[in-house]
Amino acid sequence: MGRRFVRDHSPRRRRFPNYPDLAHAGDPAHYYGEHLPRLREVKATYDPAGLFRCGIGL
Repeated sequence: MGRRFVRDHSPRRRRFPNYPDLAHAGDPAHYYGEHLPRLREVKATYDPAGLFRCGIGL
């Protein structure tokens, strides 16, 4: 599929974590949207030391 098709037909036109957009790598809200606050809570509970990290992760 072409990038334009995927962009225009993706749910809520958000980006997908498996396909990082380097222009937005420092903006987790771009990937996780309204779910970001809850994901941060889960991250703090289950990975308080920050052991599990990746470039666009929390």
